[in-house]
Amino acid sequence: MKNAIAIAAVAGIASAATAQSISVTAAPSTINPGESYTVTITADSTGVVPSGDNGVAFAGFGLTISVDNGVIGLADGDTSSLNQSYLFGAGVTGNGDGSFEIVGGQTANLFGLLNPGIDLSTSVQIISFEVTGAAEGFSTVSVATTDGRDFGAAWYPDSQAGASVELQVSESATVEIVPTPAAVGLLGLGGLVAARRRR
Repeated sequence: MKNAIAIAAVAGIASAATAQSISVTAAPSTINPGESYTVTITADSTGVVPSGDNGVAFAGFGLTISVDNGVIGLADGDTSSLNQSYLFGAGVTGNGDGSFEIVGGQTANLFGLLNPGIDLSTSVQIISFEVTGAAEGFSTVSVATTDGRDFGAAWYPDSQAGASVELQVSESATVEIVPTPAAVGLLGLGGLVAARRRR
């Protein structure tokens, strides 16, 4: 995240933003135990008014991903799941407790000298990965600003200026884990057997 903070410091930090958002989606909404669902984290720049003619750009991120009742399908040091336009200072780090820290960014097109191909997309997919559900119930993926970091996400209001819009992040998505029909059938048979024994 040090690199992402450096990105934001290029032209100084301005005020916090309310127009930008980080969203977390999970699909499908229902799975069986041991099955996987896909989590996608997206940055949305809709509503940001550019300070110049060069457009708003998503600058970078420093986020912690955790899951309740599941296993995150990321590997320590493997950045292949990250958006490949945001590999400046990129990293995927396992915390040893099943959670992961992700960081990355893109450099601004400062004075037209750096990164002329800067991504000005309004909506940017940061990362997509699989989560394997565990026990019956609910599996919730949480995404938040990593502890000790100044921001979870940052934007360039102008692609030729430094990042000056920061956002703290706290989002989640939940999937329901239901038993398979076969498991439900076995439970029903078990109940019948128990009832007959009582007689």
